[in-house]
Amino acid sequence: MTNILPESTNSDAVTFQERVQPWLLACFGEMIAGDREERNHRFLEEALELVQSTGCTASEAHQLVDYVFARPVGEPVQEVGGVMVTLAALCLANHLDMHAAAEAELARIWTKVEAIRAKQAAKPKHSPLPSAWERRLQLVKDHCEVRDQRWLIPIDAAEEPCAVRVIHRQHGDYMDWPEALEEQGVCVAADRAYTMQEESRFYTRSAAMRAAHDFLRRFGAGEVEYLEWDIDSQSMVVVGHSHRRNMNGWHSFEADRPDPLAPFYAPTGAGQ
Repeated sequence: MTNILPESTNSDAVTFQERVQPWLLACFGEMIAGDREERNHRFLEEALELVQSTGCTASEAHQLVDYVFARPVGEPVQEVGGVMVTLAALCLANHLDMHAAAEAELARIWTKVEAIRAKQAAKPKHSPLPSAWERRLQLVKDHCEVRDQRWLIPIDAAEEPCAVRVIHRQHGDYMDWPEALEEQGVCVAADRAYTMQEESRFYTRSAAMRAAHDFLRRFGAGEVEYLEWDIDSQSMVVVGHSHRRNMNGWHSFEADRPDPLAPFYAPTGAGQ
């Protein structure tokens, strides 16, 4: 195979940015190497992987996306400076050497050019997602879940009608909740959960999801997440979320609703 490593350079005279360019051209060619949209997506992917590795959660990342995109657009030169300063600060906080890590990664990816070319060739066009993830999401839509900080609502759309369950994170399946108390009457959340699970007939996944969102909008708390079954890892993975009410069909909350089960689990003698 032809040697595709760059010619030896004096790292004191040539910047790291300049030394990345030959690798970009070797992997992708001039057109993709200079594609601003592709470079945006790959930088964002790597930045997210970095903060994930140092403890950032998906919920925190989603909140910051909504925060940033609600603000005026910044100036690229200043934002690059901000990226470099905050990256250095992140590395200091985590006892990492950003320059040594950069040199090690550039050396490593020069050994992966052929594999990266193959991966790029298989990637769907006009998608920000890596190809394997894109294909995976097309396989798991019949087994999904809508959830928030208080509730889990699994939906099995492979059955007809769809099978729906309503589970309280602390108190479990609705059949384990108290149905009534002498003074308080029927628990409205339990009544609605019973209707969804036992009496309603959802013949499409979208109908079941609408019912789940309506339940969370009435009784829920926190961010709404939508999950699908990942065949590769044999686990549920988050593929969508919302903080805002009625945003692209997703429902969330202007304020968390009180837990409808809380009065039924109050300690004996509470308030006395």
